[in-house]
Amino acid sequence: MVMRVKPINPNTAWPNGHTLYLAASGGGKSQMLNQNKALPKKGVRTILWDPSGDHPGLHFEGRREFIRALKTGIKSGKGFRVAFAGERSIENYEWWCEVVWGSLDGNVATYIIVEELSAVCV
Repeated sequence: MVMRVKPINPNTAWPNGHTLYLAASGGGKSQMLNQNKALPKKGVRTILWDPSGDHPGLHFEGRREFIRALKTGIKSGKGFRVAFAGERSIENYEWWCEVVWGSLDGNVATYIIVEELSAVCV
């Protein structure tokens, strides 16, 4: 994936669905995410940063395998849940963000979940 200035098919007509759950480990973030009725459970594009494997989906520790799975999911035109589960590092997180940005398409809703963001912040 290559970082682009704009996603494919930029589309600002989507309703704002941004949500942030911020708490210390064990503070109930994953529980809130599971209870959020606005988040479809199946049939949507979902990309995760999940080094601990806390969320369901296909988890990949290698960058190449993650990108391969993400491309396969996008090409399928169907919903998928693909997670990067490699080493927690700022370098890996920034790489993952670039990959996510490069995979966005304004014609298709994409759900992005970042687990334990504090582990990759300075």
